[in-house]
Amino acid sequence: MRHLRWLWPWVGGLTTLALSVPVLLPGHLIAVDRQWLLVLALAALVSTQLLYQRRIRRVAVHNAARTQSLRFAAVPQWPVWGLLLLTIMSTGIAIDRQAAWEAAGYLLLGLAFYLSLPQLPWLQRRPDGLAWALCLFGIGVLLLAPPLVEWKQEFRLFYVPIYDWFQLIAFDVGETIHANILAGALVPLVTLSAALALPPIQHAIAQVEPDSMRTKYVRIKRRRQERVQQIMAGSLAVCLLILLLLTQSRAAYLGIMVALLFLSILRWRRLRWLLPLLLLGVALQMYQVGLWQSFELLGADNTFGGAEWRTAIWQIAFQAIHDFADTGIGIVNFRPVLTMLYPHPALTA
Repeated sequence: MRHLRWLWPWVGGLTTLALSVPVLLPGHLIAVDRQWLLVLALAALVSTQLLYQRRIRRVAVHNAARTQSLRFAAVPQWPVWGLLLLTIMSTGIAIDRQAAWEAAGYLLLGLAFYLSLPQLPWLQRRPDGLAWALCLFGIGVLLLAPPLVEWKQEFRLFYVPIYDWFQLIAFDVGETIHANILAGALVPLVTLSAALALPPIQHAIAQVEPDSMRTKYVRIKRRRQERVQQIMAGSLAVCLLILLLLTQSRAAYLGIMVALLFLSILRWRRLRWLLPLLLLGVALQMYQVGLWQSFELLGADNTFGGAEWRTAIWQIAFQAIHDFADTGIGIVNFRPVLTMLYPHPALTA
């Protein structure tokens, strides 16, 4: 059991990493009609991870000395089991089985990473290593996004010459990423990078005896390392924020403003007293302009339409969710069933 406890986190993590490549590239490494094999493998991996964590939790109860080190690895069990069973059921009743296998693979891959990463020993010793790993992922996004993203042809808010350069370096790999999808991924990456760039909260510690020369040297060296890391994280946050601005996604603009606001409040607690004043100012501004006029301004110059188009889509979506218990359309079939059962000109625009 001791060897299994040491070996399984690495086996689970490497297996998840190996399965992520064919899952994220459906039809390239494995035939499309065999995508269900990857889904079954991920479902078995997630189930094994849950059973392993349950076993580890039982060991921790009998060995209180290890409880502190295993607390980071503990995750809620029943929500993951429920999501796993719902994924299998939704895939079974799906209309488009091929698209359902692909979507189920994405979902189960996220669950596998969610269960595998906290089990790695180096992440248990330094949980912030996961944040830095995501920052490395952000650097990859920063380098690969310009030539792979499908930038909006109709520039709605502003135009800069860098869009022409993006068109020149575009890679023809057969698939592209929409700018709004990129914006949604950049919001948590920018927030995470900004959080790592903020200076840590300094707590006053009573000093009983003077520090030795070695202790002072170690402290100065640690501060320099932290400063370099903060500068790197801050530079990455600025670059990712610029890339987010170039996506021209207004929803991402609102999301990053709210995320950075709450990040600032968590870092400087006294700023929470300014939050009611800020909300009051926004409410007064919307009252002066008008609620519907403000909403129309946010949805103006849209490819499909303005605020009326958005509200029509939302009403139909809410109606479909309300009727979901009767329709039971399965995974990834929301949009085709939406146009079939709730026809509206906005859906075919």
